Amino acid sequence: MNPIYSIREFFWDIKNVINSLDNKIINYHFLSTNYLMKKSKWYINDLILKSKRNPDYFLSTQTLNSYTRALKLKLKKNFDKLNTYFVKYHNFHSGQYNQKNPNLIDNYFQNIDIKEKAYWYGWLLAEGHLRMHRRKYELSVEIGVKDGILIKRFIQAIGLSPRNVDFTRKPPNEFSLNYSYTFSFRISGNLFGKYLYTHGFPIGKKSNLILFPRFNNTNLSMSCLLGFFDGDGTHSGGAPRIGTIKSKRFLKDIIYEFELKKVPKLHFSNNKLIGYYLTLGGELFNKLLDNYENSLERKRLRYKSSSWAGLKRRKMMWTKLQLKNIILQNPNTRIEDLIKLHFKIFKFSIAKGTLNNYLSKWNIKLKPEAFLIKENRYKRVKDLLRNGVSLYTIYSKEFGLKGFEKHATIFFKNLFITDPLVKNTIKKLNTKYEIFNLLRKVYGPKNENI
Repeated sequence: MNPIYSIREFFWDIKNVINSLDNKIINYHFLSTNYLMKKSKWYINDLILKSKRNPDYFLSTQTLNSYTRALKLKLKKNFDKLNTYFVKYHNFHSGQYNQKNPNLIDNYFQNIDIKEKAYWYGWLLAEGHLRMHRRKYELSVEIGVKDGILIKRFIQAIGLSPRNVDFTRKPPNEFSLNYSYTFSFRISGNLFGKYLYTHGFPIGKKSNLILFPRFNNTNLSMSCLLGFFDGDGTHSGGAPRIGTIKSKRFLKDIIYEFELKKVPKLHFSNNKLIGYYLTLGGELFNKLLDNYENSLERKRLRYKSSSWAGLKRRKMMWTKLQLKNIILQNPNTRIEDLIKLHFKIFKFSIAKGTLNNYLSKWNIKLKPEAFLIKENRYKRVKDLLRNGVSLYTIYSKEFGLKGFEKHATIFFKNLFITDPLVKNTIKKLNTKYEIFNLLRKVYGPKNENI
């Protein structure tokens, strides 16, 4: 059925009414962030694209209610002029469902009796999230676009329509200067999730609850482990390694299943235990690749020996005193800088986890990554201000951040809250222009127009 009132038409009407109310012209980017209070300026554009790919998709009552709350806060009594379009949209789509999966094989995991199913079960243990929603099982998966081929293969295996896959652009934050892009999907219904649950798939947060399944079949176990590796494994440090997870039991199950002479290792970050990891060894990993061929290509690395992929790796070469002196002389050193320096001096690599363990063991602390990002930005802003660069250019062009009108005030205030020249004053300021004028007066050229 071709909709007579589409998502695109709904947002077009909302935008036009707001234009007339506020006597200004806004676009979907501004409507997304300043009126609907969404983090991504692409929110509405992405919904329109999704509705074009999937004619069955519509905005749920819950979603419409969230728009209503946001717009009432922004428009007050003027929201009544928008209500007509909400009622129109709701009435037209009443009784529809935003996901229809007529070809879904909902009993796909009823019996995990082939390597393909075991592989996908392992992958879901790493990437999937199962919850109970309105008394139904709901499975959700979200991964980066670089591994989107796995989404494509999985939905083909279970009969899920590509129309149910969402593409999302996530805006930059304090830890990243760039947008991140993901593919995701959800499957709601009792049978599909029920069969996952009967095989031991945990409901809710699973990092510390997952257990490696017992198939009583070596080929199925190897396929499952490879699937989990493609979701949560890495080749960093020259060896195949199950990434950091909180379930030590899961790693012990793997050791028992494959008779490995290894133990789960502790992973520390900033002297805090964040989980455990397990090195599989090259010999076992090569067997996993031989057992199942349709895994993630970028992780199908073969190892030349039972332990390493031809990389010359040894133990830490610095003493405690040497490492402490390096950090004292370079207080803004990151762990990645230490890894590069170790390779430059000694001509062989050291794993990040190994280095973290030594830092924790020797009680040597690095500055948190978020602190270093903030400190580097603080110094860069001062340098650019002295050279006459506007705060708008610094925020939008230099750092590539979005939402200047909405977020710049808090951004610059947080950067300079400990600055010795302005900290006592900036704490008392709340408006963008007060803060900008203060920074211009202290650090910018007198003729600079911020």
